[in-house]
Amino acid sequence: MSNTTAPFVSRALPSLRQVFRPTFWLGGNWKRLIESSELPSEIKSLVRQVVSKSRLMRREKYDVAEELIQHFQDGNQRGLSFDLLTKNFGNAESAALLIRRSKIRNRSLVVSAARIIPPTMLCFSIAYLILLWEYHNGESNPSVDYTSELNQRVTETEEKDKAWPLYRPAWLKFQLIDGARREYSEMRKSMFVQDQKTDRKRLTKPSDDQWPQTVSMLKAHDELLDVSRKGAKRESFGLALRADPSAYSDEDFATLFPNAEKTNFESYEQEHDPDGILEGGSTEILLPHVQEIRKVARLLHLDTRLAILEGDSDRVVGNVEAVLGLANQIADTPILVNALVAGAVGSIGFNQLEEVITTDPEFLSQAKLARLQKHLEQLNIRSWLDYKGEHLLIQDMVQRCYTDDGNGDGQITAAGMRFLNSGYLSGLDRNSEHAFENNGFVKFARSAMAPTSLFTCATRKEVLGKADEIFDQIAADQELPFWESRNSKIDGWKDIDGYLKEHQTEHVLLYRVMPSVKQVRNVIERTCARKNGVILALAMHRFHARHQKWPKSASDLSPKYLKEIPIDILTGKPLHFKVVDDQSLVYSVGLDHDDDGGVDATKNRKRIERSDIKPGPKDAEFEGDWILWPQVIPGGNSIY
Repeated sequence: MSNTTAPFVSRALPSLRQVFRPTFWLGGNWKRLIESSELPSEIKSLVRQVVSKSRLMRREKYDVAEELIQHFQDGNQRGLSFDLLTKNFGNAESAALLIRRSKIRNRSLVVSAARIIPPTMLCFSIAYLILLWEYHNGESNPSVDYTSELNQRVTETEEKDKAWPLYRPAWLKFQLIDGARREYSEMRKSMFVQDQKTDRKRLTKPSDDQWPQTVSMLKAHDELLDVSRKGAKRESFGLALRADPSAYSDEDFATLFPNAEKTNFESYEQEHDPDGILEGGSTEILLPHVQEIRKVARLLHLDTRLAILEGDSDRVVGNVEAVLGLANQIADTPILVNALVAGAVGSIGFNQLEEVITTDPEFLSQAKLARLQKHLEQLNIRSWLDYKGEHLLIQDMVQRCYTDDGNGDGQITAAGMRFLNSGYLSGLDRNSEHAFENNGFVKFARSAMAPTSLFTCATRKEVLGKADEIFDQIAADQELPFWESRNSKIDGWKDIDGYLKEHQTEHVLLYRVMPSVKQVRNVIERTCARKNGVILALAMHRFHARHQKWPKSASDLSPKYLKEIPIDILTGKPLHFKVVDDQSLVYSVGLDHDDDGGVDATKNRKRIERSDIKPGPKDAEFEGDWILWPQVIPGGNSIY
């Protein structure tokens, strides 16, 4: 032991020993000590007043009583009268204050701590119990039906403009939705084949051995395809979604949930929501039809391949328009999942149109090319991106996870916090949690600290206010063209995702629920860029069909074949086009923002060093250009 620490230890040990002795806390009986002394009653009364007013520990009071008794006894032995000693002693309250200050000043650190800690711990314990009671007794009171607001677009549409009444009988007849088991049906098995080059499943082609089975499947589903072409022309999909599946009509329920029963319906959300946070709310809405629309789009794509073999160009045009119509209908409900699936379905429409033209440039007449071009020009893809639904879902989640004080404010509830930290929102399977998460001490520590969320988490009003601020920022950003957008910012932070990550303790609900703004917008903007590229390519092919040569400049196309050259979403300037090996090529300048003459960025492995580049095409963060047409044949950015 070093010389510097030894004195401290030698001083501390006696004090620690004192703390653990009963006399430290109990001391002697100072009142009995005073009564047993041989002092006059007036002196005894004075000593009692001083000791009582000193407000010291009992042991210290005993010591003070001893010292005062000794003081008066010593003075009397020196020949001083008790009256004189009392007069010289002074005021009892002043003496008690001076004695108290002296005793406190002379207390050791250990003694002082021992004196303070117990009452402090008691206060904290009482406060924690109050906090614990408040936390676990807080209950939410959901009172607003946000599902009806999500369905507003559908309910305001006239019945004649809804496609669901047409789709439903065919979907039910052909059991289009597989149901909760998600098993591959015979139809789906006939649709896909394993690609030898990519080792991934793809739609079958006429060159595949499986093609005869695909043709048989398409012929068997001819009624479904015909209904899809007719229904896709209507304005709206027309299905009002329900949070409670049993609220659907019997026919709707049988179509949407073919392997379930109304009386004992159990969803994934119910399995992972033991506290019933989601029950009856818009957050519990299932979307069983959305992915099935993609299945119909793939069927139409396969039928397009068959129609080419059969020389039926009218059916090809109808299939392309149907797929794009289905994509537009998915956006009925303003939920971002719908927008993402709509983008994927729209890409299927672009792919099949491109496949037709690159397979046989003369298959479609000039009139049909013009018709498809006009259809694309009228397609408002940006309208698919609507954050209204996400805003409503967050408001619904707040009313289910927070209390309501009647004035628009409240605090997080225990059930709400459990749900926000559950595997349902984090995407974790509860049966495969890490060992650390299963550690008993960790679980105990988390549950013990949970009541402090009343202080660390934002209040109901603060969460709703921040959500409004975020969505206002998103709306303002979306008003800007993509090439001018700098991503939605908030409170001076780089972006919303960064802000919420940094404030995830305070805004745990928003951090868990808020979608990635940049990612979703990029998907939609990429779809818009692809549409612009296809429109320009169609104009080029119309020019070629009429003049038997390719256009050399924008003046060849505009204004006869195009009002104006479609813009490059990365720069705001016209897209570039050229002819390579007697094939049309349409491209954006890419993320490096300079014209590389149509060199595919995905084939150039030199990464872009700039840090201020715009979001753009997937896998195109290399120097070079972004090829918009063609994409589905060798040499393009993607293979379908």
